[in-house]
Amino acid sequence: MKLRMKVWTSPEGNLYMMAAAYMDLRQDRMVCYAMRDDDTKQLLLTVEQWNALEYHFFEDKGPAPRPERKWTLADAINGVHLP
Repeated sequence: MKLRMKVWTSPEGNLYMMAAAYMDLRQDRMVCYAMRDDDTKQLLLTVEQWNALEYHFFEDKGPAPRPERKWTLADAINGVHLP
């Protein structure tokens, strides 16, 4: 299976997959979530900026590995991050 996703390039040159976006009519901007393995960013883009993003294809290589233990609500409260 191939996935076709928009990709944003940060000012530092890092590539982020645009996982989700929705229109905020109050700000006349799109609220976008840009993700990579080690980082997630929330961006505000105009519709023109969103439409200008390039598409990239990603291939499914099977299930992703799971962490050895599950992250819990207590971890979130205590600021614990799993590797």
